[in-house]
Amino acid sequence: KAIDFKANKNYLKYAIAPILVILGLFITGNQSVIVDSSTRIISYNKAFVPVAPFQFSIKNASLETPKGHDFLLEIIIDGEEIPMNSQIVVDGNSYQMPRQKTGHFSYLFKNPQNNLRFSFLAGGFSSNEYELNVVPVPIVLQFECNLKFPSYVNKKNQQFKNIGNLEIPQGTIVKWIINTKDSQSALIHFDDVYQCQPIE
Repeated sequence: KAIDFKANKNYLKYAIAPILVILGLFITGNQSVIVDSSTRIISYNKAFVPVAPFQFSIKNASLETPKGHDFLLEIIIDGEEIPMNSQIVVDGNSYQMPRQKTGHFSYLFKNPQNNLRFSFLAGGFSSNEYELNVVPVPIVLQFECNLKFPSYVNKKNQQFKNIGNLEIPQGTIVKWIINTKDSQSALIHFDDVYQCQPIE
């Protein structure tokens, strides 16, 4: 049968209020109240994580530091609601972050030796996981100099360890043996040549 619109006119007054409420939500930009609720009903078999009323932002330009060097991490929490406290979770352990001012927190990584994964926790909400990249610092453990003197000085070859200054006759052949850590190459610089020479 055809729908009798005239007979349903009496019910239109009951639909006006919900329609006005829905239009008001869309006009004020709060349509997520309806959209999110509909999504939850349709996807009833999925778990929905509450959305935090604020965002975590890392202030540091880079999450990289030399091995063994302290690294000061700074974050900003911005949004509709700013929590008064924030924690950092490092490798499963949580630590309180000192508050510099409203929404600004910091944490000092002391003497890091390896890469560290961390996240933030505030107001019952947690952030994404980040990683501090710890870069090895090349160091010289030991070096030695083997001297092969020219025949005109009639002197036996010599070996010195960990000596920085050498005074040798012209024509002496010097061989450096350098023991390093966290390094793939080494350079030696001569002041009178003004350039670095690679050591193989």
